[in-house]
Amino acid sequence: MPTTSTQTHKINIKQYIHYVTQSFATKIFMIIIRLVRNAILARVLGPTYRGVFSLICALPELICTAGNLGYSTSIEYYTSQKDADIKSIVGSILVFCLVAGSILSIIAFFLMKMDWIIRDNEAIFVNYSIVIAIVIPFFLFKIINTSYLMARSFIGIMNMLRLLESSMSLLLFLLLWLVFKLDSLDAAVFSWFINLVFICLMGIIWLKKDTIFPLKFTFSAQKKILNFGIRSHFETLFQKMLLRIDFLLISSLLGAKALGYYAMATAAAELILTIPEAIAIPLLSFLMGADNMDQKKVTPTVLRMLNSFMLIITIVMALSGKLLILLLFGKDYLPAFSSLLYLLPGILALCHCTILRLDLLGKNMPGTLSLISGTGVLMNILLNMIFIPKFGIEGAAISSSIAYSFCAIILQMLYTRLTGIPPLQTLLINKNDFITLHQLLTKILSRLKNEK
Repeated sequence: MPTTSTQTHKINIKQYIHYVTQSFATKIFMIIIRLVRNAILARVLGPTYRGVFSLICALPELICTAGNLGYSTSIEYYTSQKDADIKSIVGSILVFCLVAGSILSIIAFFLMKMDWIIRDNEAIFVNYSIVIAIVIPFFLFKIINTSYLMARSFIGIMNMLRLLESSMSLLLFLLLWLVFKLDSLDAAVFSWFINLVFICLMGIIWLKKDTIFPLKFTFSAQKKILNFGIRSHFETLFQKMLLRIDFLLISSLLGAKALGYYAMATAAAELILTIPEAIAIPLLSFLMGADNMDQKKVTPTVLRMLNSFMLIITIVMALSGKLLILLLFGKDYLPAFSSLLYLLPGILALCHCTILRLDLLGKNMPGTLSLISGTGVLMNILLNMIFIPKFGIEGAAISSSIAYSFCAIILQMLYTRLTGIPPLQTLLINKNDFITLHQLLTKILSRLKNEK
């Protein structure tokens, strides 16, 4: 692709502090809204309807990930390059979402008719097949647009869209349920749908502002993006399957009520993942385009600090999780607590994977990452098939934690082999890190003070 824009890939500490501060503030607000929304949905829907709604939300995510041919990862890579042709990239994104989204919508519609997806409540689930089919192109665009914004370092815009998505979803649900008197499940599904469409429209408006029209579209540019995407496709697919395949297996083997419990445990555990995401988002453009020497300085430091902080957070979650579920979701969801405990070690491993994955993608290794993630998915499926019939949703949680931990260990071994950096330098915080952390906090507080 020809050159129309230039980006710097030397990490700017001041800018990074600004992005991390902004991302953390956004994540904290999103966590609060998500907790309130999940608490309201849990109490209003009950475990069975909550399970059906979780499956409705999870299926478009899995379908889009399975059918996007690694496009979002490819957009991250090519948009981060110094010679990125933004006009051509955006044109390719819109054409791909239109064509691939339409094909996936048709597939989704017929997929919803299969009775193996959910063990019970099939009639209720099938009622929403058209909504799920229509939402597919919008969901696909949201995924790819998020990758584009991250790679362009438009962190503020992305955070704004996420804040809108979180807050509007709650407000729309309350409006449809309390004012328009819709059935609780209808209100949940249609608020989710309307909100997603609105966020996509906002994303398109921003693309128009960011890009000098008219857009360009060439088959050579699309082919280049797809070639990289296909090589990275299975890594993206397997990564998403690692997080969501247990939803399908629980739904198929145990039914909607069990899925409702497990969805609550997963929602509570995955709140922790918002922290490494807040750190990783500003790093994406840098790690995708930086040279090896810069990466070797930044990645281990970020990993050490992140792992130490996340260990404390997971311990706090383990100690307070039962009370959290009781206060927010009600005593009906207390059976989810044991699953939450078994998920936490795996969530800690996923936090480690988040940064290592970006570093290795920056080294142009999507195929290797696909192999690692695929092995993890296969392990997860096999363990789930053994453990779910014996231990129920606790078996699914144990299976997921084992698979996540396996991926983290293999990624760490690969990273150590490529860089020569021993595991201890990525796992344990040291004295110099405390000095660095103190300096960063001082700069953050100084910046906040100046803004006031």
